[in-house]
Amino acid sequence: MKRLRRRSFRRLVWPLLIVISVGAGTGVWPIDLGGVLGGLPRELSALSSLPGKLGDLWQSRKSTAVDENIGALLAQLTVVDSLPNVTGYERGCSRSQACSFGPAWSDPSDHSACSTRDRILRVQLTDVVFAADLHECRIESGTLHDLYTGDVVHYSASGGTAVHIDHLFAVHRAWNAGAWHWDQSRRAAFANDPVNLLAVSARANLSKGDAGLDWLPPNQGYRCAYIARYLAVAVVYDLAITISDRDVAQSQCPAGATIASEFAGMPHAVLTGG
Repeated sequence: MKRLRRRSFRRLVWPLLIVISVGAGTGVWPIDLGGVLGGLPRELSALSSLPGKLGDLWQSRKSTAVDENIGALLAQLTVVDSLPNVTGYERGCSRSQACSFGPAWSDPSDHSACSTRDRILRVQLTDVVFAADLHECRIESGTLHDLYTGDVVHYSASGGTAVHIDHLFAVHRAWNAGAWHWDQSRRAAFANDPVNLLAVSARANLSKGDAGLDWLPPNQGYRCAYIARYLAVAVVYDLAITISDRDVAQSQCPAGATIASEFAGMPHAVLTGG
């Protein structure tokens, strides 16, 4: 087994800046997301550079404003009373199942030989010990600083399911919010997009389920960043949100909170584990 040197991750953190206007001045509060919005190995590719519809999608959706506040994100979204329950969704990929979002953790744009799950864990865990494999993909153990709860969670490949990978905008919810009419390649890209993925404690993920913004992380310090990221995913992928989602976003985030342009134009990462 090989232990990953901690220093190799220091360059990987891009903070999300939430800009708060206070009186006549402006304060910039960097929120260190521990490599979540950043945390990307040097081999990253902007979504706009991908071929075909996905590249066009990101290029057409990303903000041209210097700063974009919560209200600006909401203004770009379709808001509905409630999401329909669209038939046909099946996450499983056995012979009799629809495999609606493709095989789990199989990123069609990645060529690292590591699964999406392994790459997300590699970005977020500290004190990592790798299994002895050719590509250093599988992690034997590590430590997660869980943004949802604020807890420190020990990860062990042999120790069960203490750590889950969460889709911030859940795939079943995305299906009902518009993904049902996408082609298979776009759904697979969505299911493996690291902008929509976060390693979290199993306890928090199970309590969330497929909820929208009517579920918020117990860690109040992460709530506005969570909301901003959820809305940004909805904007990029043209997914509908509910009135409840909108109301929660408006009530939870400060009126002057602005998502800095680094977030609005953040590249889609193709994590290769380099």
